[in-house]
Amino acid sequence: MIIINNTNIIEKVVINNTTLEQTHFDINGKEIKKIISKDIFSSNEIPFIEIPLFDSNTCETIIVCKTGYIDKNTNKQDYCHIKIKNVEIESIKVKVKSSLFESDFTKNYCLKISFEYEIKIKIIDFNKKYKTYTLNKKIVQEKRNLYSKKICYTVPSAVINCLIKDIIPILNEYVDSHNPIKHINFSYIESLFNDKNVHPFEFSDALNIIYELKINEQYIEFGKDLEPYMNNYIVSLIDSILGCNLKYNYQLHTYTTIIPNIAEKIFISKEKYIKCLLFLGIYANYNKDMAKKNFLILPYNKIDFNDFVHICPDRKIQEIFDFILDMETTHTQEGQYRVGRDDREWKEVTFILPDKNLTDTNKDKLITDINKILKIKLEYVTTDKIYLPNKENYKEIFYYREIYDAEYVSGMACSSYDINSIELKKNSFFKLLDNFVRHYLYAKRKWCYHTHSWSRSISWNDNKKYKYDLHFD
Repeated sequence: MIIINNTNIIEKVVINNTTLEQTHFDINGKEIKKIISKDIFSSNEIPFIEIPLFDSNTCETIIVCKTGYIDKNTNKQDYCHIKIKNVEIESIKVKVKSSLFESDFTKNYCLKISFEYEIKIKIIDFNKKYKTYTLNKKIVQEKRNLYSKKICYTVPSAVINCLIKDIIPILNEYVDSHNPIKHINFSYIESLFNDKNVHPFEFSDALNIIYELKINEQYIEFGKDLEPYMNNYIVSLIDSILGCNLKYNYQLHTYTTIIPNIAEKIFISKEKYIKCLLFLGIYANYNKDMAKKNFLILPYNKIDFNDFVHICPDRKIQEIFDFILDMETTHTQEGQYRVGRDDREWKEVTFILPDKNLTDTNKDKLITDINKILKIKLEYVTTDKIYLPNKENYKEIFYYREIYDAEYVSGMACSSYDINSIELKKNSFFKLLDNFVRHYLYAKRKWCYHTHSWSRSISWNDNKKYKYDLHFD
């Protein structure tokens, strides 16, 4: 049995005549019992969830976890729905499937058990209106014990623990803020089951959504594999920047819009220009307080940004953006087989930026700035002088290669494999973007002080100390 005290749960509880006891085992397997003081509970009714055991020899079964309240004074159990502020737990069902498999490591038979949780909850607002939703989660465990014996297991409590500690408090805070319960972003809610790194919407999530957008001949597609972070705030902000109206695509699980007509002068590809426009708009208008307030609300009513700033990227920032977006990186583990001698292994990082004709940007100073930001040393080379697996795509490039952790190994060296090339490219691009865009907008702001052409000043820290003195001339 699990008993609940606010956002905390106490597991493995047994009810005796007058006491509540918690049972656990020490490192030597000895059973230890601990009396739980009822003084820690502020209410006379203690919510509980009863998780029954199941037979490991059963191939498939459905377990119903009973819920209810324990009378603090009499220990009497009353089975019913339990309510934690604005959220009521109506039912918890777990479909359990078990099967035998042969372990590749030990060659012994093991038991694989899958648990498919179905948790039905009701969210109630201040007007007594409610919305029901079923949360689903599947986990798989392997048991390495004698399958021939009849063994009883209990359903893992991690999912219920997450429900009580993480999900219900977020939903209660949502309702307490008088947000509309019919527009809760349950894609974000369910992601809490899967990833401990899930967090409320941040500035980096806005940038990542723009970075990952897809453009075909007619449509722009946002939020592929990022659905938990597609909320009312970021969709409204994108709508305002592009002057469009994003719609949810139920088949693709993304938000799409027709490519808007662009009146400004474009000196790069249309796809890159749209990304450049969006990044500038995010940097100029992002409001962390508004993002925090709306991160759990699905897009339903476009937010009106009264102080919205529209940025038209000039040729210089377009050229810089085009230059850094074409950057390619690798981060790999390499090995060299040497007959009669110890093999060699090493890790290496490479950066490639194709050479381009820049009209409004000093290329030498741009390369100097990139080197400072990424702490590398790009050099101009022609591709016939170095080995590149896809050199047909380039003729003249700026190139950097670094080898580290080189060592001789006895035995056979490892085969080449990728460490995190994609992440290195994305993180390096964001470092460059952050420096160049912030300086670009800072210069724009200074210009606006004299022309008064900007409707509002950008939220900026005038005392910010930049790590690099970038050149914009």
